[in-house]
Amino acid sequence: MSSAQEAINGEQSVSVKSNTVEAWTTLHAAHTAPVHFKLDGRTVSPYSISPWQRGEFDGIPDLLGVLRGDFWCMPFGPHGDLPYHGEVANDPWQIEESFAERLILRITPSDLAQGSTGAKPVVTKEVSVKDDHNAFYQEFTISGVEGEWSFGTHPIIDFSKMPKGGSRISSSPIRWAGVYPGVFSDPAQGERQILKSGAVFSKLAEIPLTDGGTLDMSCYPTEPGHEDLVMYVNEASPGGLTWTAATLDGYLWFSLKNPQDLPGTLMWISNGGRSQAPWNSRHLGRIGFEDVCSYFSHSVTKSREKPLANEGIATVREFTANETVKIRSVQGVAQWPDSTEAVTNIEPDGPNKIKITGEKGTVSHAVVDWGYVVNKGVANGSS
Repeated sequence: MSSAQEAINGEQSVSVKSNTVEAWTTLHAAHTAPVHFKLDGRTVSPYSISPWQRGEFDGIPDLLGVLRGDFWCMPFGPHGDLPYHGEVANDPWQIEESFAERLILRITPSDLAQGSTGAKPVVTKEVSVKDDHNAFYQEFTISGVEGEWSFGTHPIIDFSKMPKGGSRISSSPIRWAGVYPGVFSDPAQGERQILKSGAVFSKLAEIPLTDGGTLDMSCYPTEPGHEDLVMYVNEASPGGLTWTAATLDGYLWFSLKNPQDLPGTLMWISNGGRSQAPWNSRHLGRIGFEDVCSYFSHSVTKSREKPLANEGIATVREFTANETVKIRSVQGVAQWPDSTEAVTNIEPDGPNKIKITGEKGTVSHAVVDWGYVVNKGVANGSS
């Protein structure tokens, strides 16, 4: 049976569906949202969908017009006069395979066609679900690409219905973290940032502010009116699995990754700090939890300078035209009765289950194939 199609928030979208998850992906730019999870007799939908539609404003990139949920970025950030986050995040994709529980989209991005071999880049995005699992699975396959490139996922979670400070954000232990170095939000464009540019920190609860003091970003939403970006890198973990978690209304959202593929995580804090179109100060209470191989959202040129090499943190990956590279991501939800209790650990609990522990001793489980991100198959000699 093929996937269903319908227009959602102005974009023709294709679904994958199991008895526990329904995920929609746009054909234009391949943004995945909404994602509906059945959880203990109710349906929860944690991903953001922008409060505007493509075509509503003149002169904005398709990335912003479509903006929702999670999408693939390559290169990550700006790349000269080419589309921000790459054609993969802005242009139409084609359906390669479409089944009830699995969708594969394909794009041939010309902005990745750099190198001496004349190879034709191809990127595919596979979205899949499994009956009884509390997660959806994504595999990004890159072939025909040469050189050093930045890339990453871009899931955006909507906390706008949570009370101020009502959610808790946590991750695997952090070994390095910093605030975007430079101007992330430009006052000349009607933007405002509050975090201290270039500051290094060790805890999400103590991020330096420009005006002195610190901001506790382990509690969210914060006071509205700012747009900031931070990056953190987790300690290596046994088995090669690291995580980010955020509590919501009676449940939590989590992301699992392999840090060898995606060394860093960006937190794009989008809380009404942009007053220009299409934002109009209404993109409130969102956070992008973006697992990346990049130097913040700086240009791919800056990432190629390897500014975190002294910290042992990769910001680009070397691609060759004759290899096929697969990057995987798992995102899902679990029961969590108290949104004010932070997650302190997520660990495997058998082959298809994770155990989630909280700071007050709460324990929850989710049916998830966590090995999906760490036990990848080999294609043409490349992981």
